[in-house]
Amino acid sequence: MEPVVRWDSHWHPMGIMYISAYLEKRGYKNYLVNTKLLNSDISGLGTGEVEKLVCDKIAELNLDLLGVSCAVNEINYVKSFCGRIKKILPDLKIMVGGPMPATMPELFLEDASIDFVVRGEGEEIVLNLVKRLEDDGGFDEVKGLSYRKNGLPVHNPAQPLIEDINTIPLPAYEKVDMKQYVSMHDWVIRGFPLRGIFFLTSRGCPFDCTFCGASTIHGKKVRFRSPESIRAELTLLRDTYGVEGVFFSDDTFTLNRRHVMAICSIMKELGLVWGCFARVDTIQEDLLRVMKDSGCLQLDFGVESGSDRVLTDIIKKGTTVAQAKNAFALCGKHGMRSFANLMIGLPTETEEEMGATYLLSKELNAHAYILSIAMPLPNTGLWNMVAPRIGPDEYDKLNWHGEDFELTDRCNRSGVSTQKLLQLHEYYGKKLQNAAIARTFRNYGQYLSTFMKLGHKPERLKFEFICRVRQIPMVFKFYLFLKSRFKIVGRLNLFLKSLGSGS
Repeated sequence: MEPVVRWDSHWHPMGIMYISAYLEKRGYKNYLVNTKLLNSDISGLGTGEVEKLVCDKIAELNLDLLGVSCAVNEINYVKSFCGRIKKILPDLKIMVGGPMPATMPELFLEDASIDFVVRGEGEEIVLNLVKRLEDDGGFDEVKGLSYRKNGLPVHNPAQPLIEDINTIPLPAYEKVDMKQYVSMHDWVIRGFPLRGIFFLTSRGCPFDCTFCGASTIHGKKVRFRSPESIRAELTLLRDTYGVEGVFFSDDTFTLNRRHVMAICSIMKELGLVWGCFARVDTIQEDLLRVMKDSGCLQLDFGVESGSDRVLTDIIKKGTTVAQAKNAFALCGKHGMRSFANLMIGLPTETEEEMGATYLLSKELNAHAYILSIAMPLPNTGLWNMVAPRIGPDEYDKLNWHGEDFELTDRCNRSGVSTQKLLQLHEYYGKKLQNAAIARTFRNYGQYLSTFMKLGHKPERLKFEFICRVRQIPMVFKFYLFLKSRFKIVGRLNLFLKSLGSGS
């Protein structure tokens, strides 16, 4: 299961869905604990009420082993949840996995309610653990596993990565509520409403960005799925779950030209629209043409900074400002949407370099932006560089938004005060958001051309209308006034439905 606090997300629990399918293929029945399994509407329920339903369901199923995934900022919640469920079901074995347990397994083994920590790619580790539990054997030979022996923590050697990831079956889509994950929203292609889902075609990232922990689970060696496997999964998503498009969330999607070309052929064949993460140093004009022709709507780039010094010396990105300008210029030339990830507040970064990041972002003319305040994550180069004085009980406060002033101040190693950093973050962020809104309105021809190709027009138009209204505060206030006074929204919905009749 994923932590209950994630259950309302549009990101489907891909990691545990893969593990579930891997176990089933090898003869081990298992469940994904979620709203579909509970068969219960949890909207309006508090976290404690949902946890009670979870505990009742686990007791009903008489499970032997429960796995809980955990991200960096979920450690305190996951540990407390495991403690609560262990009190109710003391004989249940509990394992945790994910980025945080893989990074700091000892923090979880300090908690008596947690029996095992899975470090790294979970499929083979969990399978071997289940086999040992089945045989009532010891755990010394389960690579990638941490556990307690005679009261002391034991960390077995790492489990080798799965060389051929085509041996892993498709994720267990049938075990989750796919209606939730493919509902109309604008997070698959940022800013474009779509019935879409996130999708992986490879595992691993060979780069050494100091702010990122991507290689913690899937390692640095990139392993690609076969076109046959990718086509089979995309066809399933389109034909069974009504998916209109996908976002390829591989860390290095555009790294291998042949791989990208093969996927372009599949996407064109299936008639799906798509987007992907991309590096600014991997975009060539001829490749971009093929991507667009196959239905690619948007590329999401990690621009990070407008300073070559910061890119090279501080975050080890391996890209340059000139490459970022070139990649975004090519997207603009060919009518492709673009998305820019940026950050300020890195160690030794000056106010002038932060300003250069803002000026670069304006020049890029992206359709969407995220501007973050750099925050060190455990087991990253940035963490070692900053050496933050953060205790385990504070990890759940780690975020890239500057919400906790005191914690941000402790981690700030830039050349400006924390107060000034927060002011710049707010000012630049608002400016970029307004620029992105204006650019979206100016480029509605591109939006309409895609809109006309896809179905679900009333649903998409309604989502788009509400989304745009919310982005302009004064218009949104006026909309709420009309809604309360004249019931205009109900009439608008009827109008939108009439537009889409027969669509």
